[in-house]
Amino acid sequence: MGRILGIDFGKRRIGLALSDPLGMFASGLTTLDNRSEKAAIKALIEVIQAHQVEHLVFGLPLRHTGEEGDSAEAVKQFASLVESATQIPITFEDERFTSVIAQQSLREQGVQPSRQKHLVDQTSAALILQQYLDKQARLKT
Repeated sequence: MGRILGIDFGKRRIGLALSDPLGMFASGLTTLDNRSEKAAIKALIEVIQAHQVEHLVFGLPLRHTGEEGDSAEAVKQFASLVESATQIPITFEDERFTSVIAQQSLREQGVQPSRQKHLVDQTSAALILQQYLDKQARLKT
């Protein structure tokens, strides 16, 4: 089984997390700068190739009601560009509250989220990916 990359897309940064080879655990990987869409896609492709990623899981920012808004549309547009460039399958995973949980987790570890925003993005990506991996594991049982 190939690795799965979790993606927390943001206007300024893109947090990435990677699954272990068995697809059981997610861990934060890195954060990409997203001030240039073209450069971000190029950097993302490099990560995909370096880690032999076979599937992408994008966090989808839904409203509290579960409906999609402008942010979800921006994620879908970026994901479409990535899919066209890589031909790698994409899944969208509800990312509601992942940033809040990530910030809380980092505070518990003694990290100030306001000073380590890249860690918040990576941790959010790991939460998104772990949620997806857990769902997949439940489907197998």
